[in-house]
Amino acid sequence: MTLRMMSRWLVGVGAALALSTGCYEGGQEEGKEPPPGYPGGWCLDTLTCAEAAWICDQDGLYCYDPSDPCEGVHCGWNGACVIGEGNKPSCVCNAGYSNDMYSLYCAGPGDPSAGSATF
Repeated sequence: MTLRMMSRWLVGVGAALALSTGCYEGGQEEGKEPPPGYPGGWCLDTLTCAEAAWICDQDGLYCYDPSDPCEGVHCGWNGACVIGEGNKPSCVCNAGYSNDMYSLYCAGPGDPSAGSATF
């Protein structure tokens, strides 16, 4: 395969992957966790969130919307968000799951995300 053919093939594969993954569109996207800077996702490196009205929790390093604290909080799809102390989101995990490693992610035993919950 020539270099030119290989580069065309790589461009085609890249375009197919980009079209198949889709974009994050919020809480209605079952199975997708919020990206950094959005409610339910990690704070940005600057310890801020994508919108000025959203808050970066300095303890948990996650963003949340004080007007709707559970927006974007999916608890790893293994629990339910509740509004806790200080009007902050928190997860109540299903049986067999725990949020010990990250307060907004319920992980099961052997879950590879349990120690690194990156969103």
